[in-house]
Amino acid sequence: ERPNDSSLRIERVFGAFLSDALGAKKWAHREAACTFIANMFLHFEGSPADLVSAVTSLLDRAAQDSVQKVFLAALTVLSELQDDSRLGEVGEQAFMDGGEVPSIAATLVDK
Repeated sequence: ERPNDSSLRIERVFGAFLSDALGAKKWAHREAACTFIANMFLHFEGSPADLVSAVTSLLDRAAQDSVQKVFLAALTVLSELQDDSRLGEVGEQAFMDGGEVPSIAATLVDK
């Protein structure tokens, strides 16, 4: 099975293991992956644009999750991204360029 673009963006920054955990059948594994990413965020490497892309992909996936705890855990990853000094190198437009933000908004409105 070929991973989708969202999975590839997540895997590029957070690695294959965490990308797989975010797609696990058990919600507790998905929540734990988000929590781990938030706790270790400063240790992940990637360009600021890659970080933004990976986190917005993670948020989009979590917003579609049937378990609210997974989305809440993903919001802590967003908080870590906002606090990361590497983000200063990327403008607000980076959030909009990939198209992930409008898709997250549409998912949230549907819920």
